[in-house]
Amino acid sequence: MTQDAAAPTGRPRRLDVGALADELRAWSEDDLVALLTARPDLVRPAPTDISTLAARALSPASLRRALDHLDRGRLDALEAVVVAADDVTGDAVGAMNGVRGPRVGSATLDDVATLLACDLDLAVDLLDDLRRRALVLRDGELVVAAPALLDVLGPVAGLAPPHPDDASPTLLAEARPDAAVTSPGDGEGEGDADAAGTGTDGRGAAVLDSLTDDSPAGAREILARLTWGPSTGTLDPDGPVGPAVRHLLARGLLRLEDDAAPGTVTLPRPVALVLRGGRLHRTSRLDPPPTTPRPVRAVDASAGAQAGEAIDLVDEIALAWGDDPPRVLRTGGLAVRDLAATTHLTGLDTHLTGLLLETAHAAGLLGRDGGLEPVWAPTRAYDTWVEEDDARRWARLVLAWRDLLRAPGRIGGRGETGPINAFSADLVVGPAILDLRLRVLGLLATLPPDTGLTVDDVAARLRWESPRLHPRFVEEVAGDTLDEAEILGVTVGGAIGAAGRALLDEAATPDLETAVDALTAAVVLPAPVDHVYLQADLTAIAPGRLDTHTAGFLRLVADVESRGGATTYRFSPASVRRALGAGWEVDDVLRELGARSRTPLPQPLEFLVRDAARGYGVARIGTAGAYLRSDDVGALDALLARPEAAPARLRRLAPTVLVSALGPTQLLALLRELDLHALFEGQDGEVVPSGAAPTRAPVPRHSLRPSTTPPDVRGVVAALHDGAARGPATASTGGVPRTDPAVTLSRLRQAVSDGEAVWLGVVQAEGEVVTRHVRPARLSGGVLHGLDAATGAAESWPVSRITGVHASEDEPGV
Repeated sequence: MTQDAAAPTGRPRRLDVGALADELRAWSEDDLVALLTARPDLVRPAPTDISTLAARALSPASLRRALDHLDRGRLDALEAVVVAADDVTGDAVGAMNGVRGPRVGSATLDDVATLLACDLDLAVDLLDDLRRRALVLRDGELVVAAPALLDVLGPVAGLAPPHPDDASPTLLAEARPDAAVTSPGDGEGEGDADAAGTGTDGRGAAVLDSLTDDSPAGAREILARLTWGPSTGTLDPDGPVGPAVRHLLARGLLRLEDDAAPGTVTLPRPVALVLRGGRLHRTSRLDPPPTTPRPVRAVDASAGAQAGEAIDLVDEIALAWGDDPPRVLRTGGLAVRDLAATTHLTGLDTHLTGLLLETAHAAGLLGRDGGLEPVWAPTRAYDTWVEEDDARRWARLVLAWRDLLRAPGRIGGRGETGPINAFSADLVVGPAILDLRLRVLGLLATLPPDTGLTVDDVAARLRWESPRLHPRFVEEVAGDTLDEAEILGVTVGGAIGAAGRALLDEAATPDLETAVDALTAAVVLPAPVDHVYLQADLTAIAPGRLDTHTAGFLRLVADVESRGGATTYRFSPASVRRALGAGWEVDDVLRELGARSRTPLPQPLEFLVRDAARGYGVARIGTAGAYLRSDDVGALDALLARPEAAPARLRRLAPTVLVSALGPTQLLALLRELDLHALFEGQDGEVVPSGAAPTRAPVPRHSLRPSTTPPDVRGVVAALHDGAARGPATASTGGVPRTDPAVTLSRLRQAVSDGEAVWLGVVQAEGEVVTRHVRPARLSGGVLHGLDAATGAAESWPVSRITGVHASEDEPGV
């Protein structure tokens, strides 16, 4: 950058659909693949031609998605292009670079470097990346951004929006010639903001001194307060600073907002930029914040031990819920007291217990039973899962967590309508949390093995990588993800293990079983043990993770008292009776305890087991599908003797009462086949109609794992190149050529912006397509409003009825 350099003589094409389509046609296949990979929304659905792709890329919705994937440095560079491309603001920036002459809708490389306070090479690198994302076009020294970015970006860097009454940038730059602003690369004028006492850097402070040399008291302080934003304030013109306000308004250094509260003033954008010394931001934000990696020992071994613990915890929850399933709330969630009971069972806090519940639910291991009074219970998929190898069981769990679109960390918090329960709809966040979760794992995967980061480091990096997301949300997800990854055995102490890296590598794998196989091979689970140490204090110590059989028996006959490297189980009369209730005999319990213990069976434990069994089972409870009673004992005897009645599996409870394993409807049908006629009884003993209820199928369960099938980007690009080589697929035979809806909308927006007349193809009510010559005025609510170019009459046309848009240089079809 040089002083008094000549103004740019050429301008790049404006970034409209036509210009971007021309640019994209010149790109190589690899360039287009990179674009569609960086902006995947452009291939859903696949564009039919390059013009359609360009129109989608410039649509506000797609631009918002693209901005959401820009880091702070690239977003600042894009903001710099938009700011410098404004006519008045761009003139101010150009004047600071010693470039005189009007600026018409585009920025220069020097403009961007000045606003970013960086060297030219870095600015070029950032702009080239934005060009590869189809967010800007570059022609030599000149850069232009998509017009819709003005609205999509919103307020930029605390600057006021552009205004036609903004102060003359030439007047500002020449306020004190000896304070001319140098380029950032010159290394001059690096300010001492605190010394100046203005909140600006040294270069801006010099200009501030020049602009307020002859100003009333308070003028300097007003400008300094508004310089870095917010750019609007309320000042009493009749108060102590009234003379200063009037002076600044008269010189064009402030602007009075007539449509706001009395006394509301704004610091014009060009003035703010000059006072900032040409910088968009106080400090450079182009580089990611530094992190401080820390060593973590034995990551894979520790992660594997925790992975096994996670499997055991899910098992405990499933077994407990299988015996005593909690009910489903009317809102679809889990009651607070049931969550509290499960939290007590796991020994974890609400967040991590909720995580296990949500993960098991997403993996299809827990669900509603579908009854009239539904409850949460293990599913049939759990019965299959529990028989699998432990490594595969962990892989299915952790894959379900990775793809979870919900926020388990919010369980137990307060929502708009009350407490947030597990399994409730309030936990749904959407793709944003999935993207951030993968970013956390990706950041940890960039570190050397056995190296971790703190949650503060991770949150700071994520805030830089996702500046458009709310910082509080980013910090919440960063902390929750690290906690959840730790309890599931993906990370240890902020360091990701080999299995965690495999989990990240398989993020794009569409086939679940392929991903399970990869994770199964990567995870290192500790070898299970098959023994415990029985203690005289009625406890058993497991020296490691127990095998499936031993763990199942210990959970049945004892309760977990503490976890860790060695799990402690405690025996009690209630726990022993639980085993007896499951069908174990006293001698079998004692024999199994002796076989599983490396220490002799303590006498207090034997006394406890035998005492608990004393008097147990005096009363019996059984199940029956239906009962059959009759005062004719002989008829019941005859029925029991008939071989044809064997399917009913009848059993006599009393001389006049039989029970059957069949349900009432099935038993009635069988008796009618045997030419025996019976009546239905209700619970009160009264006769009820015996019509059979219609058969109903259970509600099908759908997979909760979101589709991760990636689009065939190279196939889309190949189709676009083939289409470009063949030319337009269809042509009009006299009317306006049909255009893709995205192209139609883009051309209409451009016509409204330029005030140019266009030809429209419009579908009439009877289905006929007619050609109209229209001068668009505005586009809102899916309706185009404008004037008929022939009659001047005001009309409106629903966009859904517009089949195509054609420039009005000549009549379409001619």
